[in-house]
Amino acid sequence: MLFKRKYFIFPALFSSALLLSACNNESDEEVKVTEKSDADSICIENAKEVTVSDGRSLCIGLTAFKAEAPFMAGFMAPGKTTHTVFVSDSDGNPVNVTNDEVVTAISQYPMMYMNAGHTHSAPFKHADTSAAEYGAYNFDIYYPMASTMMDGTSRGRWEYRVMISDNNGTADDDTDDKMHKVIFEPAVEMYMIEKKAFRAVGKNESDKYKNPMGMTPTRQYSAWLETIGKVSEGAADVKLYLTTQDMDHSSMAMTKPMSRSAEHGNGDMHVMGDKDSHTYPAIHAPMDMMGDTVTVTLHSEDGTTEVEIDSASVEVSTDDGENWTTLAAGMTHEEMGYYSGPVPMEAGEVTMLVKVTVNGNVMTKTGVTADGMDAEDIPALKFTASE
Repeated sequence: MLFKRKYFIFPALFSSALLLSACNNESDEEVKVTEKSDADSICIENAKEVTVSDGRSLCIGLTAFKAEAPFMAGFMAPGKTTHTVFVSDSDGNPVNVTNDEVVTAISQYPMMYMNAGHTHSAPFKHADTSAAEYGAYNFDIYYPMASTMMDGTSRGRWEYRVMISDNNGTADDDTDDKMHKVIFEPAVEMYMIEKKAFRAVGKNESDKYKNPMGMTPTRQYSAWLETIGKVSEGAADVKLYLTTQDMDHSSMAMTKPMSRSAEHGNGDMHVMGDKDSHTYPAIHAPMDMMGDTVTVTLHSEDGTTEVEIDSASVEVSTDDGENWTTLAAGMTHEEMGYYSGPVPMEAGEVTMLVKVTVNGNVMTKTGVTADGMDAEDIPALKFTASE
């Protein structure tokens, strides 16, 4: 699939246009791989090779697609991108992590290395394995900033890491499966999109954290618009993804990426070597997962004290706050951080207030909460709903 001396056409998993260029992909319709034999690597150009514990050589390739926007275009801002990662062996066979005896998990981790010297990650999700039988894994990511300004000035470098768990391998500290890591460097571009159409941002003055510059701003909570269904009988299905900002300044900030059995899906993994990086964990209340309680832990404004998320909810209103609909929190590994449900609305321009409450604190535009708050205090998403 991704090897030389093979001829293979990747199926198009998405119909939208390419946003990033991380491999040798020129079209989102299909990618054609032709024979090359003038280099030592068995992988095609820009794909990455790893060798797992059973002796197989695997190639990992990356494509990137801009998600279709269910709203009107507007101001310049980054947004959601879907990466598709392909994994195959030297015989061209797809590697399926859901039933492979050795390669048991695949994950992503983005990291921005700013020219100013600090680093930060991005809100991201775990692998969609619905196309695993073809060796294809889809990853959603919300890049918070572009690699370059509109005038071409560099802001830094995005590293996009793909990690696979080797069930028979041994980690350096003998505590977990071996993680094989490959790195791509996508050029994240800016494109036209209305900020209020894909993200509602709120905060509460009682919730602060220590950022990469050592300052203690109020922590922002972002409700990202994941999908909007068609309007039918006065309602449409809405799905949001809730993330926040965090940074662990402790000397023990580094941990290994998690294997399948320990991977809890909160979107926040510190990767070895990324001490003191700015992260964007997904937010959800404590959940039972495989017999363990999964709890999101943030850090307070001193940068080290841990703060657990005991409760989280998302309510939305499309009638200026007269009526509120509570979205259901995702209850599976893949759905952690998602909030979804049918919301009353009519086709056309929609303003949807998004009230996020975390640990009893309501998130507002200014960070100030008080009795008798009106709709103007609550963050909103603005989009066009269709029938």
